[in-house]
Amino acid sequence: MATIAGMNKFPFSHAFKRETGLSAYSWLQLFRLLKSQHFLTKTNRSIRSIALDVGFKNVSSYNTLFLKIYGRTPSEFRLLYRRNS
Repeated sequence: MATIAGMNKFPFSHAFKRETGLSAYSWLQLFRLLKSQHFLTKTNRSIRSIALDVGFKNVSSYNTLFLKIYGRTPSEFRLLYRRNS
């Protein structure tokens, strides 16, 4: 993100946090979670495949963060969405 913005890492990180209230890494992780919702609700792809495709290094870190943010696992989220659709 810093490279795209044409900035060095540390000045970018400070500016990003000042403007958004989040670290660039936290924002990126939340963006990845939001992006994964589409795949969870609109496809039958595996949780592992979705996690890796949206940028998580492994399914464990994806599941852990998803549970922390949404209060349910990606599998539970998928089932709940499909029941309510």
